[in-house]
Amino acid sequence: MILPEGTCRKEVCTCWCCTGSPPPTDARAERAKRHRDRAWRWHMQAERQVRAQLGWTVPRLEAAYPDEECGCPVEEWTYGGIWLQLHFEPDGSLEIFADAGEWDREVALKATSIEDARREAFAWVDALPAEA
Repeated sequence: MILPEGTCRKEVCTCWCCTGSPPPTDARAERAKRHRDRAWRWHMQAERQVRAQLGWTVPRLEAAYPDEECGCPVEEWTYGGIWLQLHFEPDGSLEIFADAGEWDREVALKATSIEDARREAFAWVDALPAEA
C-alpha cells in the first residue's frame, strides 16, 4: 500500500514525498527516504494493532465435524476476519470455502494432513490483499 500524498504526521512537511516536488539529492534525499520509511513503519504498526484488537491474528476454531455425505473431516474457523470451512479429503485434496461478508470464494489446495490443511488455509488468508 502506498501512502497517499500529504499523510505525513508532521504539522508542516516539506519533504518531497508529501509535496510532490522532484526528488532532492544527497542528504535531503536520504532524509526524505528515512521519513517515508518511518511513515510506512507507523502505518504497518497501526494496522497490526487494529488486527490484534479485533482478534484477527489468532485463528479460532468454531466447529469440527465429519461431513454428512462423505464422512471427511470438516472444520470451521474464523481467521483474519474471514469465516473458513475446511473440507479435507483422504487423498490430500482440500477445499476451502471462505466468506468475508462482502465476498466469498471456493479454493482447492493440496495438503498431506489436517494440520497442513490448516496451515495452507491460514497462509491463503495471510496472502490476501487488504482490499479483498
